[in-house]
This record gives sequence, structure tokens and C-alpha cells, in this order.
Amino acid sequence: MSIFMSARQKQYLDKIESLYADKLGNSFISDQKARRILVRGVADFHENQYESCLARLAQLGPCCKVPKDRQVILFFSAACHKGLGRLDQAIACYEDVLRITPGYSSALSNLSVIYIDLGQYEQALPYARRAVECDPKNPYAAHNLASIQFNVFERAKAKKSAMDALKLMPQFKQPAALLALIYAVEYNDSKEEYFTKMAIGLGQNENDLIASKQYYKELYEKHDDIENALDWWKKQTRLPSFHMDYKEDSESLVGLDENGTFIWARIRCSDLPGPSLLPEKGMLSIEVRNDKANVSFTFDETAHVPKASQIFPAGFVRTEEWMPFANVQYDPMIKRLMEENIHIMPGIVQEKDFVDSLSQSGHGNKVLGYPAFETFDPREGSSLQKYDTLLFQWDMKQKYYVLIERDRLKNLDFSDVLLLIE
Repeated sequence: MSIFMSARQKQYLDKIESLYADKLGNSFISDQKARRILVRGVADFHENQYESCLARLAQLGPCCKVPKDRQVILFFSAACHKGLGRLDQAIACYEDVLRITPGYSSALSNLSVIYIDLGQYEQALPYARRAVECDPKNPYAAHNLASIQFNVFERAKAKKSAMDALKLMPQFKQPAALLALIYAVEYNDSKEEYFTKMAIGLGQNENDLIASKQYYKELYEKHDDIENALDWWKKQTRLPSFHMDYKEDSESLVGLDENGTFIWARIRCSDLPGPSLLPEKGMLSIEVRNDKANVSFTFDETAHVPKASQIFPAGFVRTEEWMPFANVQYDPMIKRLMEENIHIMPGIVQEKDFVDSLSQSGHGNKVLGYPAFETFDPREGSSLQKYDTLLFQWDMKQKYYVLIERDRLKNLDFSDVLLLIE
């Protein structure tokens, strides 16, 4: 290969060096030969000749004298790997860049774009946020953040970030198009039209924009339905329902005799997978004998757990039907099921449907939350409405519900509980 360059080649490389000046910085500035190889490699990258760029960058490894030299090699290597569809290698290179310069906005922003391409918006979000924090004047970082926020349904934040990007670069078509989408899902016709015209005027494909509007309108309508259903559900339940795995000290035992059923349960508060009205630690115990329930609480979680033979009164025989609590958390469970097109019709579909769908045991036994009555809520329209919070529910041939007033539960006052049997 000739070591000489034509005037046209030199002019072109000077243009590339100027175009990518913020990325190249002073890398290899004291080694003119290495600098020339670097700029030629970046020119290959600019022309989408990714393999050629990678080959030139590989030559520069032995020439690195300072961390910034290695940083620029890694940065453009990552960009090439992304262009070739080798996303794992691209991610690895960008992460190496960030080990050298943790606040490098372009690397943070580009890394967020890879996760966007993978549809992993939650993974992308912290990188995009950090990119904007490290360089508030980077319009690309602001737009990437806006795009992610819009896709995780943070619409108000997306609007602000997109406007920031557009202020930083008024000829930037992508944030204009994104704002058109945001106002489309909000059905703000005047602003949708304004930003649609702006985006198309800046070069946005009109048909692509129309298709995106339709897609996001449907996506947001479904999301809003889910959120409305969740809001309704939370108002009904007042507390999450905790479905727990079987544990040695958190077990529900069932016994039978000719006169009825005996149930005993003990639940450690520290086993509950989220916040509740109960203390963080303590032991909640319950006994149901035929038509009466007794509940007690102790702060000592190490209290001795009696054997089944010590628990059951004379004449009762423990059945094989001991009841574990399924390890399914409240909000993620319901949201996931709704996203899988299991529709909630408020007041019609019972929570049991969701529990049964995800619980390996198939039982709706649970601690706290809202009772899943088979037919109707017997508390409605009566003085029993004051028992507004579920303590325990067992699903057997008959259903047993132990309920309490919310304020009593807050005060750990179990002197008045309600037992309902279906």
C-alpha cells in the first residue's frame, strides 16, 4: 500500500478527523503514524466498512501509551461490532470504555441504544440517565433517554427529555417524531400535527410515522387499561396478598373429625415478601375450630413450633391436605397476567383466577389482602363491612376466611376477628 496520499484523500481524512473530533480527542497525538491509522479506521467506520475498521484498530494495540488511546480503540470497536450485529461484543467493549472513563456520555448513550435494540428498556434506562447527567448538552443522549422513557410509559418525562433534545439540536428529526408520537397517544391533535409537520419537514418518513402512531396508540391503550384495572384492584384489596412457600415455621395444618375442621397456621412476618401493616418481624398465629377463629401475635420469631400431635385437639386427625402458600407476589403477578391478555372485569373476575393461574399448588391460600369469594361478598350491605382486611384464607372443599378491621390490625389488636366459611 502506498504511504502517500492524494490531496483529495488528505482532505477527506481531515474532514473525518474534524467530524469525529469529540471522539478522537488527542489520542495517539504524539505518534503521527498511529494517528493516521486511527483516522483511516474511523473513515472506514464512517463508510460502514466495519471489518476494515476493526482490522486497522487492531494494529494500534501495541501503540497505546495512555488510557485514552485504548479508550478510543474500544469505543470504535464497540460501534463496529454493533454495526455487524455482534451486540455481546459491543456491550463488552463499551463496558471496558466505561471502566476507563465512567462518565463518558457517548459510550453510556450508545450502550443504552443497544439495550433499546434488544427491547430491554429497563436495562437501558440507567445508562441513558447517566449519559444525560454526564453531558446535559448531548442531544443524542437526551433523545435516547426520551425514547426509553416513552417505552416504559414515563410519558411526561419522555416529553421533557425530547424537548431538551430538540432545543439542543433544532434540526434533529427523531425527537420531533417522538413528540408527535407522545401527543398522538395523548390525543392532543394540535400538538401532534405541529410536531408531525416538523418531523416530516426534517426528513422523517411519513408512512413510518403513521405506522408508529398506530402501534403506540394501541400499546398505550392496553397499558392504560392495565393501570386502571390495577388501580381498581388496589382500592379493593387495600393491601397486597402475600402468597408464600411452605416453611418450617410458616405452615398451615388441617385436621378433621366428625364434628368439623381444625386449622392451625403460623406465619413469620420476616417471610412476607413485601411491606404490610404487620411489623417487619414477629409471629402471627391462628386457630380455627369449627366456627370460631382465634388470632395471636408475638414479636418472638424463634418461638417453639409444636409438633402436629401437640397442636391437634383430641379426636382430630391431621389430613394430607396441609396447605402451603404459593410464592407469587401481588403486583407483578396481576400485571403479568393482564399483559398476557387475561382480562379483569372489575367485580366479576376474582383474584383466585390469578392465583390459580400462577401458583404451582393451584390453591389460593394466602396471608393478607382481599378475600376471593366464590360467589358474592357476604359483608356487602351489612355491619360486617367493617372487617375490611383479610388475615388468612384457605381454599379447601370449603373456603375459610379470617378478617379483621384495618385499624385493629395496625394496632395488633386481634380481640375481634371475623370467620366466614363458604
